[in-house]
Amino acid sequence: MYRPRAQARPGAGGNIAAQPVAAAAPDGYTLLSISSAHTSAPAIHPKLQFDVGKDFADITTTASGPRLLIVTRGCSWISGARAWPE
Repeated sequence: MYRPRAQARPGAGGNIAAQPVAAAAPDGYTLLSISSAHTSAPAIHPKLQFDVGKDFADITTTASGPRLLIVTRGCSWISGARAWPE
């Protein structure tokens, strides 16, 4: 009987957890729960041992939430954003 097991492998923006999942047999028993920031990993970590686009297949969205873009008060982006038509 298969017994689910969870392992927390924090660090490197999820890349430490992603590495053994990428290397696992494609039998459906190994899953990875990670943020969508995972897709930007190759730009930040050019020496990854896996290919984000080829070694993983997304199967569902498990959570979503609001996102914020925060800038320093007085930044020129603020006036531009306020002038943007809705």
